[in-house]
Amino acid sequence: MKKSAFTLILLAALATLNLVAQDQTGGAKPPAPQIALTNAVEVKNAPTESDMYCSGFVSAQPLSRNTFHVTGWDSPYQTLYSDQIDYLYLTGGSFQVGAKFVIVRAIRDENRYEIYPGHSGNLKKAGWEYEEVARVRIVDVKGTIGIALPEFSCDVYFPGDLALPWQDRPVPRFRPRVKWDPFASPNGKLTGRILSTKDYDILAGTKSKIYLNVGSSQGVKAGDYFHITRTYEAINKMEVEDLSNKASIVDTTQINPAKFGKERVKELPRRILGEAMVLFTTTTTSTAMITSAMDPIYVGDGVELMDEYVPPPPPPPPVMSPPSVTCSASPATIRVGETSSIRCIGTSPDDRPLTFAFATDVGTLTPRDNTALFDSKNARPGLVNTTTTVSDDRNLT
Repeated sequence: MKKSAFTLILLAALATLNLVAQDQTGGAKPPAPQIALTNAVEVKNAPTESDMYCSGFVSAQPLSRNTFHVTGWDSPYQTLYSDQIDYLYLTGGSFQVGAKFVIVRAIRDENRYEIYPGHSGNLKKAGWEYEEVARVRIVDVKGTIGIALPEFSCDVYFPGDLALPWQDRPVPRFRPRVKWDPFASPNGKLTGRILSTKDYDILAGTKSKIYLNVGSSQGVKAGDYFHITRTYEAINKMEVEDLSNKASIVDTTQINPAKFGKERVKELPRRILGEAMVLFTTTTTSTAMITSAMDPIYVGDGVELMDEYVPPPPPPPPVMSPPSVTCSASPATIRVGETSSIRCIGTSPDDRPLTFAFATDVGTLTPRDNTALFDSKNARPGLVNTTTTVSDDRNLT
């Protein structure tokens, strides 16, 4: 019997199945949140551990004096302690190894400077001022004495300083500065004033710690923001501006200048000078940190609770384009038993890595990267359909 030769025609088909959805667990990571350029520098003003635990506070009630720092390893030669590896001794408490205590000191302003009318009275009404100086950990207990080592210190500390059980303070969420109107009218929310500052500074600026005369009993909580406000009427009553108030405001060459009477000062607009973030609260007061300031801030300046911060919506996910593929067979026409090379070129609009998968309805395919070898052994003559699927690392095909 005469052997007949049949022609086998090979067709290489490309596949461009556009898949829109993807499994998020296997997809690309979402982009990192972006910070507006105007806020990029201000992020450094976010509260640190030192800000949270070294800022001091005003307490409506005096703290217990039962547990306190007695002395240390080198007594009586050493009376001043810091964060060096020095043993210190506490008394008056129920001590357990591993327990932590905060060392605080009741303080007063020896200058007793009356910055604004009623300043001393307001401070006295607010309560007792305390400075936070260290955190210590109990390493041993001998009788009534707890032996402790410092973990960190904010300042030097002395025998007689109080020891209170340590309480963690979660760091409030820092928010980028929101552009404000420096002449905005009152918003009707809670108002108060700056009672004092850490270290009794009269002037304060960015990162300074301030004490407000509003606290948790009025709904204030850690993470709240206050605008710092000042009226011209109030500044005229401050002692820090006494010389300015007495200075001449006209030029000697002026003839009979028009005058704006002092009784009309209240007509001048209120100013918003900065923002302060509440770090933590007591019942009647708040410890806050100035996060931005246009001018020096004075003790006695007003504060006004700001609106709750509503973060902007996240940016829409980037549009993901699937890859495409084109293929060719060489040769495209073969005889039964012969082979043909399938070569495919994949393109990713998003420049992603690609993989290729090959299939055929007759014969066999041996893939390698973006090529495959078609073997027509045992195939029947006719049209052969091969399929190539290209996929990127996001499972888009």
